Amino acid sequence: MQSVLELVHMFLNEPTWDEAAMERAKQIWVSHHRSLTKSLERSTADHVMEAMLGPERCAIIIIIQMRSSS
Repeated sequence: MQSVLELVHMFLNEPTWDEAAMERAKQIWVSHHRSLTKSLERSTADHVMEAMLGPERCAIIIIIQMRSSS
């Protein structure tokens, strides 16, 4: 518990942003989104989320923003 609180404290008091890490995270996120249709379970879960939250849910907006920024 102490280590978690220390990490939260570091994140809130001294946030550091590594540009290379951000690019890797973007690439992983886009790769994950592209692989949704390759798995029956993932595709089904994606369709259920779309039915519940609508076609303009947060994940799609983030992916569009990431594609336009890179």
